[in-house]
Amino acid sequence: MIGLVKENHLNKALIMLLCVVVYVYRNIEFFVNPVLNQEEGSIFYARAIAYGYKSMCMPHGGYYQFFQSFITMLTYLLVPMEYAPWVTSVSSGVVLLIPPALILWGRLMIPLDMILKSILCIMCVTACIPNFTYSVTNSHFVWALAATIVILCDDTTSLPKRIIFHVIFLIAGLSVVIPAMLLPVLAYIYYEKKQKYTLWYTLNIVCTLIVQIVFFIYTHFIKVDDFTHQVRFTNFDFSYFVYKYTVEALCGNFTVHLGDADRYVGLICMLFFILQAKNIFSNFHTKVLWMCIFCTSIFSHILSQNMAGGLRYFYVSNLVFFVYLLYNFHMKSRTVFSYLLITLFVFSTICNYSKSHILLVEKIKIDWKQEVKKYKENHGMYNMNIYPIHINADGALTPWVVPFETKYLQ
Repeated sequence: MIGLVKENHLNKALIMLLCVVVYVYRNIEFFVNPVLNQEEGSIFYARAIAYGYKSMCMPHGGYYQFFQSFITMLTYLLVPMEYAPWVTSVSSGVVLLIPPALILWGRLMIPLDMILKSILCIMCVTACIPNFTYSVTNSHFVWALAATIVILCDDTTSLPKRIIFHVIFLIAGLSVVIPAMLLPVLAYIYYEKKQKYTLWYTLNIVCTLIVQIVFFIYTHFIKVDDFTHQVRFTNFDFSYFVYKYTVEALCGNFTVHLGDADRYVGLICMLFFILQAKNIFSNFHTKVLWMCIFCTSIFSHILSQNMAGGLRYFYVSNLVFFVYLLYNFHMKSRTVFSYLLITLFVFSTICNYSKSHILLVEKIKIDWKQEVKKYKENHGMYNMNIYPIHINADGALTPWVVPFETKYLQ
């Protein structure tokens, strides 16, 4: 069956349509009854209400998050509040479809046939935590994946695609620091291929990195709210880091709903890595892939909040690792471990998708239009309830809110 599907625009369009269907089905409740989610509402939208366009200049979590600030600011200024969650949900969905589009039309330098590309595209929109798909809160991780895929694209692409690639790098670099971790990969590609486009990508990343450094320094002189700056190196424990890295870095995001099974998948991944060690440096493609895996996973973990890790921090490295598995499969380097890992990745992703879909159905208990109505009736002196709703020890429900108090944001 491999290789029987032709790589033409019709088949690519059908695969993209399938990705859209998967995305819409997973988030159908957020189209019927959209609600803002977590920091998307409590931080970014609240800042837009309090400061308008000035909210674009406010960092979050110690660095600048351009995309989240830009979308919520435009949503507040241009869209009636009743429809704000719908706009942010659609925006996050459009971003989530960028990696599949790059895989299909970006001319990957990694040789994969159409069937394997199709599997990879579906994994991009399913192998992620639920609020990747209906909230812009974590969309910076998807932009980071898009920037990584751009690096894996062939240099023979056209000028319009080059411009699109630079825009992706620009938005990704201004929204998260992960693209800066790919500088060693670009340096290696230039060393091997002497291709000038890598220098332009490097310049793009360096410029955005400078902006992030400026905002990092800026956060030590201002305090917009409690989330302006957060310490990311508190209680550093190297033994804990090594444990979390070996268990999660290569499989974390794909085992989000497998519970105790993740430790076994982690061991299988590490055993696979040991058995594949001699093949890692066998050719240019494997070197690039493994450099992407190590650079993004190690540095993402170091930069994760208070060393707590978090499966979302391994979203990029997990998918690049899956690209490596598919590449081995395409190159006929098929072992028992290859089949086992691909099966586990796909199976755990299905579990992730299915369970998160059920959880979304159960947890949506807020009518956003009613919340906006109360907000307007109280002349802006009302905290609008948003998703998620936490269940306290006494059984009481405590939703997140969009705080109305301006003093909270000063």
